[in-house]
Amino acid sequence: MKPLFNSILISLIFIVVCSSTTVSAQDKGKLVVQATDITISPELLAQSAGVMSDRLITYGMKTNISVIYDKAQIVVDIPGNINKSEVAQLLTGKGNLGFYETLTLSEIKESLKNENRESLNDFQANPSDSRIACAASKDPGMEEKIQNYLKQNGLSANTRLLWSKTNSNSQTCLYILKTDNAGNPPMVRSDIETISSSKDNNSRSFSIKIKFTPEAAKKWADLTGRNLDKPIPIVIDDMIYYTPVVKTAMEGGLCEITGDLSEKETSFFLALVNNGNLPAHFTVK
Repeated sequence: MKPLFNSILISLIFIVVCSSTTVSAQDKGKLVVQATDITISPELLAQSAGVMSDRLITYGMKTNISVIYDKAQIVVDIPGNINKSEVAQLLTGKGNLGFYETLTLSEIKESLKNENRESLNDFQANPSDSRIACAASKDPGMEEKIQNYLKQNGLSANTRLLWSKTNSNSQTCLYILKTDNAGNPPMVRSDIETISSSKDNNSRSFSIKIKFTPEAAKKWADLTGRNLDKPIPIVIDDMIYYTPVVKTAMEGGLCEITGDLSEKETSFFLALVNNGNLPAHFTVK
């Protein structure tokens, strides 16, 4: 068994209560996040600051957090070697985690009448590939085109379109994800018992290990069993982070994400999913 990765720096983050401090968003080394609801209660604001603090600890970042209650703001001191955009995502992401099935062009074609199948040729994608389109950046036009096509053919009720994180080829890819009648994925964070990471001493790359609860293990076995040779997109807050391809039905309630992952990447993922959902909405000021 690979040794459990536990080299994340654990540092105390001081939450400083401020009543009327004025902080400029341009202040060097600071990042200000604003609650979208300025009437947020002090209790909920403090709870949100606690979640942010826990995330930054998991990420390995030593810093101070200030809560400005009368402005519904939370201010974080940012060390000079830290990417502010990554920290912003840790501070504003809700942390909603889901596991989805995909819909390929081949599957769409099988469900359509013959006269509607030819229009699928407009989409430049391998019919058996779960990636419907890939581009250097999100393409709203392509997304709208596919969404309209699904609506016209009665396929939009239990699907949603999401883009992936930028991959090693500097591309983001669009997927059609299957949902239930309420728009939810088949498996969510509450189905998981633990999420951890480990390091391969030979390649020095990291992997993410997910262990499902005993109750959810059968759901995971069923999900993987009906998606052989297809990816199971792992989504956080409306973005696809990983698309591990299923090679066999997984009966033991385990999932491992591999692929030359870095320590920074795995720490970021764990920070978002292992510290609870952010209880309110925030934006960077």
